[in-house]
Amino acid sequence: MIPISTRGSGPNITIVSGRMALPPSYFVLSAPRHLRDSFNFSFHAQILDVDRADFGGFELQPSSRRSAVQLYRDLVARRPALVHQHWATWSAPAVGAARRLGVPLVVSVHGYDAFLPRTPGRLGRVKDAAKHVERRAALSSATAVVVNSSFMAARVESLGVQSQRIHLIRHGIDTEYFRPASQPRRGIYYVGRLSPEKGGALFLEALAQLTGLAEPIVLIGDGPEMSTLKTRATELGVNATFLGSLPASKVRRHLQSARLLVCPSVPARGQAEASGIAPLEALACGTPVVVTKVGGLPENLPATLKEFACLPNATDLAGTISRALLMDRDELQEKTREHAVEKHSDQRVAREWKELYCRLIGVKVE
Repeated sequence: MIPISTRGSGPNITIVSGRMALPPSYFVLSAPRHLRDSFNFSFHAQILDVDRADFGGFELQPSSRRSAVQLYRDLVARRPALVHQHWATWSAPAVGAARRLGVPLVVSVHGYDAFLPRTPGRLGRVKDAAKHVERRAALSSATAVVVNSSFMAARVESLGVQSQRIHLIRHGIDTEYFRPASQPRRGIYYVGRLSPEKGGALFLEALAQLTGLAEPIVLIGDGPEMSTLKTRATELGVNATFLGSLPASKVRRHLQSARLLVCPSVPARGQAEASGIAPLEALACGTPVVVTKVGGLPENLPATLKEFACLPNATDLAGTISRALLMDRDELQEKTREHAVEKHSDQRVAREWKELYCRLIGVKVE
């Protein structure tokens, strides 16, 4: 694709992703959005999933699929001071360009790429072999490997990355956009992809154990389990509303009016939740969150609300939801909002990225 650049006056930094789904993920653009005065960013992807999008002030133009060789040439021609690869797969062009130019390579491992579950289909083994080769090259070549939770740090270290090259920078969210609103709160919500590892079935099974529950039950998201979960809700006698995928503005309104968000992830296909964005957005809206003790999810909770992390089984989840509904709402809103702003605001996360970029490039942090 034609790289789209910012007009910063500082060193050139190239952001690379094999596939860029749009609107771009928070972790790809949240830091650059706040660092445009310090660095000159350009964005490259082999595959752009939609025709055109504008997110956070960065406009990405349409492009057809480009080969890895073409992407590599684009990166070398750009001559950045640092290459930042998102996901350890689809990484050969970034690895090769950083090596050719002799510049630092940052690799962000987000979750899937730390586990690489098997790919179904006749060519699954071939694709999986290629992914493992690319991941091994990316992790061994990286000057810094960035993860979003302590759980992921341990996982990446188990893949052979030395601890001194691993940097923990948590997800950042726009805490001005996601903020509490003055309106009544009702409903127990699930927000996320409807796929086995996200625990939609566990969510419904836990709610079926709460007799006399007066709260609406709402699931936001789409995925391969949509029809299965609708059938399961009927079987369990759970009166759930499935809203499908919604734009961020509508998700925000639901989170602002929700009484509780439940993130019921379960281990599946040999992988676990790395961290999660939805719980952070809910916390910023002052909405309490119940999570399962899976992967990095418990790390999202304030220390004062660690009791809202439970085992990934229906009985423990049902009991935790019940306790959360009994707690003082105003106290919960204050604690959750404060934690989100202090630990996960875009501005805080951007400062951490700036410190890392400057240290690797060898310039003074202003």
